[in-house]
Amino acid sequence: MTIGDWLNSLVNVVVGLLFGVAAYELGALIGAGQWVTAVFIIGLVVVFLLFVQVFDRLIDWLDRLMDWLLPSDIRAAIRAARIPAPRQRKPLARTLSLPAGFVLGVLAASLGLGKEIMAAL
Repeated sequence: MTIGDWLNSLVNVVVGLLFGVAAYELGALIGAGQWVTAVFIIGLVVVFLLFVQVFDRLIDWLDRLMDWLLPSDIRAAIRAARIPAPRQRKPLARTLSLPAGFVLGVLAASLGLGKEIMAAL
């Protein structure tokens, strides 16, 4: 593994840890009878993801519009990118770092360390 793989694995573990704590706390909200709050939080996440999808499609539409507005002789002067070499498989530690962080986050939150983890990060 290269240093980039180790750094990427570390970031994935931290993100997985945060997701694990958030999932545990969301489950605790539902278990405590505050399901309205939990549904509201899930609704906000869904609205945010839909906003990202709409924004991405808007950017694609603007890109196609710019292709249509620019004459073809200007676009012909732009060379295509080189085809990259085939990629190697990711190391197993890098692949499993996000799920491992998620499990660690759920375990830490179940031990009562969720608020400390969220405050530290």
